[in-house]
Amino acid sequence: INAKGGRDHWGSVFCCTLAGAGIRGGQIYGSSDRDGAYPLTDRVEPGNLTSTIFHLLGLDHRGTFTDPVGRELSLSHEEPLFRLLGDAKANLDLVQSTGDVNRVPVFDEKRIIGNTQFQMDDAIRPALTPSRPKGWRQLVTPADNGVLISLAQPQKIHELELSQHAHFSFEPTKEIAKTTSAILAQEVRSPFPGTYRIKIELLAEGDAQSFADLFDTKLTCHLVYFQFTQQEKQINGRNVMAEQQIKPTLIDAANPTLQSFEFTKQFVNATPGSNFSFGLGLGVGLEIRNASGQFISVSKQVSLRVTRYELEFLGKERNKDVTS
Repeated sequence: INAKGGRDHWGSVFCCTLAGAGIRGGQIYGSSDRDGAYPLTDRVEPGNLTSTIFHLLGLDHRGTFTDPVGRELSLSHEEPLFRLLGDAKANLDLVQSTGDVNRVPVFDEKRIIGNTQFQMDDAIRPALTPSRPKGWRQLVTPADNGVLISLAQPQKIHELELSQHAHFSFEPTKEIAKTTSAILAQEVRSPFPGTYRIKIELLAEGDAQSFADLFDTKLTCHLVYFQFTQQEKQINGRNVMAEQQIKPTLIDAANPTLQSFEFTKQFVNATPGSNFSFGLGLGVGLEIRNASGQFISVSKQVSLRVTRYELEFLGKERNKDVTS
């Protein structure tokens, strides 16, 4: 037992999970002794696993191969685990699955961020909410500021029917501090090296003069990719990896439409053949910053409404220059 109560690498007994290729689900095969130190029933050797894999690939597990120096060697010396295969009820007793399936949503490689249209009742949570469940987090710094991020209910704006959405509001009752940052962000599920594309739809509405005063020179909007800097994966600890400034424009009452933006970024190691690491994890978001270096007063109400925020993984191009 190590200092943290773990066993490090203990080769005498361990478990593994098998699925697909004819393995019947829900089975438990074998057991250890009461201390989890040595096999007690249905001992399995590594050769049993390799023979099972060979068998399911259509290969004769009793076959041989010739090594580079000409020796004839056996593929395996053990038998496949036939009791795990097929659908015969005489195999093993099935084990009832337990747990909350909502904690582990059905895997969808396109669904690398969730709640892209803010439809959940608690679609936006505070920055210090734990990493699980995944979802949108909001943070305005410093606190008690003239910027608020909230979840807005469905409403009609200039003939546009908006569903529930994210709402950045700029209040005329408080000043916006010199160092203000307001971010709406989410952790990316299982990020792979490669190319990503952020897609966002929003609209800006409110007093025209106040909007121009804010967004012409004082506030900037950014689509951001960032790394987490803390094990807790909370958005108050982040390091921006890439960003693109966007320019919202006030909605046209005569022709009301949503404004769309995209930001595509590749994350690969510059050295061919080397891995790329996201460190503690990848996050994406929309961040609004005070770029003026001054306190800002808002004379009348201004809002920025985000109706959709999507992230698409476009894959990783094969580098044909890497040959070994």
